[in-house]
Amino acid sequence: MSDMQSEIQAIAHSIWETLFVLPLATADGAQHREVGPLMTGCVQIDGAWNGAVMLQCPEPLAGRLAAELFQPQADLPSEDVQDTIGELTNMLAGNIKALLPQPSRISLPAVALGADYDLRVIGTHVVAAASFDCAGSRLVVTLLQGATPAEA
Repeated sequence: MSDMQSEIQAIAHSIWETLFVLPLATADGAQHREVGPLMTGCVQIDGAWNGAVMLQCPEPLAGRLAAELFQPQADLPSEDVQDTIGELTNMLAGNIKALLPQPSRISLPAVALGADYDLRVIGTHVVAAASFDCAGSRLVVTLLQGATPAEA
């Protein structure tokens, strides 16, 4: 396991312990394809270090997480669920950014939703990925690295 993967796991566990009742358990990195719609949050990091942080989980899990944050309601608007994934991705990226060369800054989060899509950040490669089980669903945090200004 890479040091960055361990750091991502620690950051994710800390965020979950602060915000959610649903437990978050570290899972093995084996590929596990969820069935049904997924939500993916993405925050770009630019500066002395370039790349992105992505958070992906099934839409039903995203809804459960949003319900915990917004208090259980019968029907949460889709925007609240997307905002939850965007904010979680933003929190993860902000904490990860603190471990990377400075100065760097993070973008606003972008969120994709769908049953069959492949979201890529062009010109990057995976540096570390951490998989988790949350309420019986797989959640994955991926750190992608692009070229630094000196390499571009």
